[in-house]
Amino acid sequence: MKLAKESLPGSADHLAGLAAECVVKAYLIDFLGFRFNPKGPPMDPTGARTKLGHVNELWPELTQIVSGRVGPDLMSLIYENPFDGWSVHDRYADGNGIQAAELAQHIDAARRLCALYELASKGHI
Repeated sequence: MKLAKESLPGSADHLAGLAAECVVKAYLIDFLGFRFNPKGPPMDPTGARTKLGHVNELWPELTQIVSGRVGPDLMSLIYENPFDGWSVHDRYADGNGIQAAELAQHIDAARRLCALYELASKGHI
């Protein structure tokens, strides 16, 4: 990611987390029956309350939502939360607290989620 290479790790990390969050919510809407909600997070098809906040808060909820409902590709990807410790509020920080390995993990997870969504969209999974 260009921002990471240009010594802007805070911006790169922030965008990786938001990209992952958006693609996860798109996956819920497009493949798991959630409904788009213009005033907040997607709505569960059963009417159950879900948190579905930012990606670090969404991830634990996601594992419960998709368990037993999707294929092994998504389950293997979401088994561990790569965004544990990520915070949307870090966008206000100078980026010095973000470790290179952590940033790489977030970028990789966002890319993998996007690739998986694209495969699902084409009917390959």
